[in-house]
Amino acid sequence: MWKAALLKVFYYAFFLIIFVFAVLIFLRLTDFYFGSVQLESFLDDFIRNIDF
Repeated sequence: MWKAALLKVFYYAFFLIIFVFAVLIFLRLTDFYFGSVQLESFLDDFIRNIDF
């Protein structure tokens, strides 16, 4: 029973991570940083480190 619960947690965690990456890339592409210079530099470095 605990294996099914653990599998469900990993399933939702995987899609949550994919969603967070998609949101970060969207924010970078639309230059929407909430007025935060630290967030802008973090997203620039994050996107630059991803090899497409």
